[in-house]
Amino acid sequence: GTGGDNPVTGDTMVFENELFSPDFGQRVGISTGACTLSSATTWTCIVTLLFNLGQIMLEGKYFEDVESSVLAITGGTDFFLGATGAAMVIFPRGDGNIPIFEFRINLILTDFNAMTR
Repeated sequence: GTGGDNPVTGDTMVFENELFSPDFGQRVGISTGACTLSSATTWTCIVTLLFNLGQIMLEGKYFEDVESSVLAITGGTDFFLGATGAAMVIFPRGDGNIPIFEFRINLILTDFNAMTR
């Protein structure tokens, strides 16, 4: 991006991170995506959560100046085919050097045949 350590509107952040169970005991997948800064504290994001059973796609606004943001679940593959719902993204916590984002997923599966494939 053009803003260096201080992003400016239009800058894009691309990421890929490991996903862990809530107690950090087990690696359960990978999150990958891109967020574009659309205002001083608002990012527009497209995120894919990759699991052994398939993928969940998320899309929406992430607000830096609030404790959490809600992204729409826009679809899924394999076990998650037809997924809808929402994912809450909790503002990062961590040791200051490595932010830890928490995803809380409210998932609705509409294609129950996908579970038996």
